[in-house]
Amino acid sequence: MSTQIQYILYCLLYFLNRDSSPICCSGWGQNGDECTVSLCEGERACLQDEVCVYPGLCRCKPGFYGYQCKTPCPPEFWGPDCRELCPCHPHGLCDPVTGECSCLPNRWGNLCQNSCKCGRHGKCDPVYGNCTCEEGWWTSTCSKACQCHLATSTCDKATGRCLCDEAYWGQKCSLRCNCYVSPCQQRTGACQCLHGWWGPSCDRRCICNLSNADCDVQTGTCLCYPGYKEPFCNEPCDSGKYGRGCRRRLVKILN
Repeated sequence: MSTQIQYILYCLLYFLNRDSSPICCSGWGQNGDECTVSLCEGERACLQDEVCVYPGLCRCKPGFYGYQCKTPCPPEFWGPDCRELCPCHPHGLCDPVTGECSCLPNRWGNLCQNSCKCGRHGKCDPVYGNCTCEEGWWTSTCSKACQCHLATSTCDKATGRCLCDEAYWGQKCSLRCNCYVSPCQQRTGACQCLHGWWGPSCDRRCICNLSNADCDVQTGTCLCYPGYKEPFCNEPCDSGKYGRGCRRRLVKILN
């Protein structure tokens, strides 16, 4: 809208100095630099449940209509006196004041114009249409039941894969790990020993100085960090030796 048309619509009368405040025509109030606030005053003043929508013209507050403005808008209307048509009806409800759409459970989109593809075990996002599956269901439409033991796992809702709890393994997470204070590999059940433990069941404690070494999870052998000597990695290398297990020697270069 051009500045000239705005002047006509809002009756803006500016002084020659553009920095001056506008003088509003009768029936209009100032809002910032424009006269956009309609006024209903004197004999034309609005009642308690009315709002002024145009100079001297009162209507019921948004969301109501009828005698004494006590009747709520029907679902397909909104605004002052319920004169605005709800664009999302019949697939959604309009806010009686703002007209914003709230979609019914099986619809989505800014005007609720799209039908949700979720099955009865999914909830449809009203903005993007994505499905959020109930526990135990997966796929983009929540149409397939997970095959996991839900007490010992979580079902990936995108792939249907069972994500086992720490103490369980197998395709459906139905098998219990045979490990001591350690988790097991989900597909094979092989124990994954924590630092300081070794053996098939991770039930043997390493005898290494674990500040200076790792422990071979199959044999229990101490794997010393560079600078410490075997067998327990609790002493530094002797003079002239260095590296992992102190296996390397310093070589003197004679002049």
